[in-house]
Amino acid sequence: MLRYGQASSSEYGLIDKLNLTCDGNQLQSVKDNATHSVFGNGMEFKDGANQTIEYGYDKNGNLSKDSNKNISVIQYNLLNLPSRIEFENGHVVSNVYDAGGAKLRTTHTMGNEETVTNYCGNVIYENGTPVKLLTEAGYVTLDDSKYHYFIQDLIFIVSDSYIKFTNDKLRECCDSEDTIRELKNIVLLLRNEKYTFCSRS
Repeated sequence: MLRYGQASSSEYGLIDKLNLTCDGNQLQSVKDNATHSVFGNGMEFKDGANQTIEYGYDKNGNLSKDSNKNISVIQYNLLNLPSRIEFENGHVVSNVYDAGGAKLRTTHTMGNEETVTNYCGNVIYENGTPVKLLTEAGYVTLDDSKYHYFIQDLIFIVSDSYIKFTNDKLRECCDSEDTIRELKNIVLLLRNEKYTFCSRS
């Protein structure tokens, strides 16, 4: 499997050259033979293991181990939703769901530090403090009161998020008034001319 992307500030090239080994429909291992790595914080496959079998599965076919992500154990509840994820470095993620499968709480434990995220309706709390307010169009980060708007495709998968910026902020990062107008025209297509700058999420 080949994937091309930004390899440096001025160069695009092959960033993933993956050899996949499968047993039936279950992935067993992945080897990345690409010589370039992705630029900045871009996404690419991280080849974190060099083993014959890097992925494990439970009797229901759920992924139970991912050596490339340093995940040693994944446990599932009766609804086949991940209830506990253990990493090789000792980090543990635990999830609690309601009877319908909606996530209620996530607990991240790393050594003696614990972060508890609660999902209460359209408010997300971290360690008892509200941090995000979910809306139909995206969410609001409550510490800075910024609105983040999602752009979804036809099957409602989020592909981008947009943040409200002023023209002064645009001028700091755009090279011309033409660029600002172009960005505004893109947003007008989204039927909301107030939100004038977009950033890849």
